[in-house]
Amino acid sequence: VETGARLARDERVELVASIGGGSAMDLGKAIAAMATNEGAITDYLEVIGRGQPLLRAPLPFIAIPTTAGTGTEVTRNAVLSSREHRVKVSLRSPMMLAHEFVAAEALLKEQGEWDKIFPETQRQKAANMLKLIIIAVYFAQI
Repeated sequence: VETGARLARDERVELVASIGGGSAMDLGKAIAAMATNEGAITDYLEVIGRGQPLLRAPLPFIAIPTTAGTGTEVTRNAVLSSREHRVKVSLRSPMMLAHEFVAAEALLKEQGEWDKIFPETQRQKAANMLKLIIIAVYFAQI
């Protein structure tokens, strides 16, 4: 996270986008938050850190989830693993909600391409698509 945030600052990045599962989404949100806030990430982490609030809004964050299991694309926190402490902890702020959400399936023109990249049973696929619809309705109301 700190390496990504430093790179974002050095390169004057204007937004962060993540494509992938929950861990990829959380990494992107954390990088976006730390790119605009000074200090070590442990200053802001709950449980193992100081838990201080973010002082500056994160960079805009675009979530492109390829799974529908964690829902991290619609939460205001990033769950991060601490190898040192052998625990998962949160970086949390009301400002950490994604600015945009894109359903990965919408990026693929043919259903066959989706199946090649993300093989799932039909039941799992139906459940994931239902969650994406629910998330889309949620964002339409914000």
